[in-house]
Amino acid sequence: MPTPFEDWIQHARDVTIESEILRRGIQLKRQGVERVGPCPRCGGTDRFAINTVKNVYNCRGCGHGGDVIELVQWLDNCQFTEAVETLTGQPKPNGQAGPAQSAPGKARWTIAATFGYEDEHRKLLFQTVRYEDPKGEKDYSQRRPDGKGGWINDLKGVRLVPFMLPELLADLKANRPIVIVEGEKCVLECRKNGLHATTNPMGAGKWPAVFSKLFKNHDVIVCADNDEPGRKHVNQVAQSLLGIAKRIRVLDLFKFYTDFEERDDIYDWFKSGNTTADFWEIVDQLPDWTHVIDEDEWDAGDEPGFIKPRSWLLGNQFCRGFVSSVVAAGGGGKTSLRILQFISMALGRSLCGQHVFRRSRVLLVSLEDDRDEIQRRISAVIKHYNIDRKELKGWLLVWTPKQHPKFAFADKGRKQEGDLGKQLREKIKRLKIDVVSLDPFIKTHSLKENDNTDMDYVCDMLTALSIECNVGVDSPHHVHKGNVMPGDADAGRGASGVRDAARLVFTLCQMDEKEAAKFDIREGTRRYYVRLDSAKTNTAPPSEKAEWFRLVSVQLGNGTPEYPNGDSIQVAEPWTPPDAVLPVDVQNQILDKIHVGMPNGQRYSNAPRATDRQAWKVVQHLTKKAERFCRQVIFDWLKAGVLTQGSYHDPIVRKSGVSCLYVDASKRPT
Repeated sequence: MPTPFEDWIQHARDVTIESEILRRGIQLKRQGVERVGPCPRCGGTDRFAINTVKNVYNCRGCGHGGDVIELVQWLDNCQFTEAVETLTGQPKPNGQAGPAQSAPGKARWTIAATFGYEDEHRKLLFQTVRYEDPKGEKDYSQRRPDGKGGWINDLKGVRLVPFMLPELLADLKANRPIVIVEGEKCVLECRKNGLHATTNPMGAGKWPAVFSKLFKNHDVIVCADNDEPGRKHVNQVAQSLLGIAKRIRVLDLFKFYTDFEERDDIYDWFKSGNTTADFWEIVDQLPDWTHVIDEDEWDAGDEPGFIKPRSWLLGNQFCRGFVSSVVAAGGGGKTSLRILQFISMALGRSLCGQHVFRRSRVLLVSLEDDRDEIQRRISAVIKHYNIDRKELKGWLLVWTPKQHPKFAFADKGRKQEGDLGKQLREKIKRLKIDVVSLDPFIKTHSLKENDNTDMDYVCDMLTALSIECNVGVDSPHHVHKGNVMPGDADAGRGASGVRDAARLVFTLCQMDEKEAAKFDIREGTRRYYVRLDSAKTNTAPPSEKAEWFRLVSVQLGNGTPEYPNGDSIQVAEPWTPPDAVLPVDVQNQILDKIHVGMPNGQRYSNAPRATDRQAWKVVQHLTKKAERFCRQVIFDWLKAGVLTQGSYHDPIVRKSGVSCLYVDASKRPT
């Protein structure tokens, strides 16, 4: 049934502020298109005015103004407050623009709900107000009655009480178990489902210790929201109740369920089809919360419930809450590989041969290359893989700061925190980032690279960033001087603290001569083939099982009269080595020929001066592979004992003791 105000709204099209003022008997003087006089609320002489053309009013004394609906709300302060606010779109008390102040195109915040906090005698003390904008974003604030029918947007001098205090007192008197949740909406949903619930105003972390005295000798269940602030909040509440409540149980519903999102709460839990019986089935199994422990301390003997899996984003390379790094020599393809991986994550499909677990927003922070260079690299990948650039819109973001902020720097011999962490947190939150890359690590600080204490200081900041913001953090690292071996955890330059801090460390190495021989790659081109190996394992896998990439050159087609050829940019692409192991039948054909020997009675050899008797030539004759590959096959067979060194009487040179090869039949491939 509509309220009187809602009924009045149906006829409001024909109502003007002037007619409403006259109907109420308010005396105003006419001045042109305005009527002015004492404010009907604050009484200020000639401070109240209405514009009869624009049909708006304003009081300079108390600061109220608006259209006819807002006038009725203001004058009557009737029982229709929430309906009026929803219809009129009052501005947010925290300063966000409302209808009267909104700039063109700006979002309008409207009141979606109000929750009144009453004292024992049901006198309204204050309200929590929930606001929403057209995009569905939410915000909250508190306000108190001003005694004149309006609101003051603060809680100065107001007594704070739990939500639904009169009902709570009745529940306590009846000795019912009390459920403490986070948020008024959750309280209403709990009570709808037969639970006796309450909450504190202003959300997580705002539980006043004085509230706990209400629960003396009572049974309390403290229920957590599905996020880190919610879990910290229940520990705060439980600690405050310790020694006061007769029994305390802490409930994290979302340890028992896997199909809920971050920030879901008991309201969402009930709405998904769970029942009060399900609630008590879980609560009845909970141990009593009997002691205060540090939030980072826990007992392995407690049943953990469902343990969430790691939040992998791409292959085994990037994961929320972990720091990643790839160690490579300068010009070794490190940036080309990372950009390919970032574009794969941003698109939500694999270009790099590694599994994409979910589409992710990536923030690439380039502390070495400027905007033009990064744009060249991205454009080359887009061209090579035929990508529609629009697909990256909103998913791959790049920051090329000119001033190069730091995580940390030294000031008069003391380590100081820089602005980089703060700036990154703001960007991660605003852009909703999943992975942030800081390239290269050395540019993120200005401390001593070879000092473990200094590097621990910086790396702790990277780790904290990954955990607090729930993102994957990547910081590619340069190598020390000398050769880098695949999977070498100590290949990175500087102190070992850098290596130890990152949980997902990989090396990127150019193909070596033996690998080139095995895969029949020409010497002049092997530098374009690179292998990616984990540096957190004891040994690197065999080369044929490593992750390989080929670096190809892509012409951007951006030539000018001065530079007609334009830019040629290096792009990485997955590469699968040719089968380094010959088919078994081919291997045995080669071994048969070596076993029988040459038609003139000579035997094959591996000796440098064997010339025509060189055994690798048999391999080449039957496989058509390059010499280096064929030599490697003979070397591997000798190492495995398939071939053995021996001697024989050579009928051509008429000499005994000539070096030759024999086949061990017991070790032939099968």
